[in-house]
Amino acid sequence: STLRTHGDGLDPALREELLAGAETQAQRLARLVDDLLTVARIEDGALRLDVQAIEADWLISQAIQVSRTADRVQADLGGVQTIRCDADQMVRVLTNLIDNARKYSPPDGPIFVTVTEGPSAISVSVRDEGPGIPKECRAEVFDRFKRLGEKPQKPGAGLGLYITRSLVEAHGGTIRVDEAPGGGADFTFTIPQTEGEQPVSADRPAATTTV
Repeated sequence: STLRTHGDGLDPALREELLAGAETQAQRLARLVDDLLTVARIEDGALRLDVQAIEADWLISQAIQVSRTADRVQADLGGVQTIRCDADQMVRVLTNLIDNARKYSPPDGPIFVTVTEGPSAISVSVRDEGPGIPKECRAEVFDRFKRLGEKPQKPGAGLGLYITRSLVEAHGGTIRVDEAPGGGADFTFTIPQTEGEQPVSADRPAATTTV
């Protein structure tokens, strides 16, 4: 606000650059605080899900909007109309995965989001054309505060994939990462679509689910 009210004497281009930088830092700080609060709710078993049938294209479009990747994401819904999930938390899962793909992909590289439907579950894959993740490191990428030592290090606190796994498991689902065909990382999560109480992984805090 100081720049907006007292920055008239600055070069206009410099003023806009400083404003943009301040806004970016504020957004990162807000996201970090939100991530830490989410982690606290997850670990306290206080995360509450409101599971409903949500339009699949709306979920993906919201995640694309939040991650600002409209020019890079190629989505294939596979004819899936709705996904039974908590809308806000599923947008967060998709946003985290798309944002992760964006960070580790070549500049302007495509990001592929594919939805497939099984007899009683839906799977979503987010694939990039980045360097991929070594096989021996794939399990630990979902650990809290885990960074793989990339240089230069990408922005972030190392909470995104931990939160993503926790939210998927709170939906009764599973998530894994594989090597994408031709290179890159392919994150795939699967969540059940049957009505009623969702199962929760035994080694994760239980979440209360409203259906």
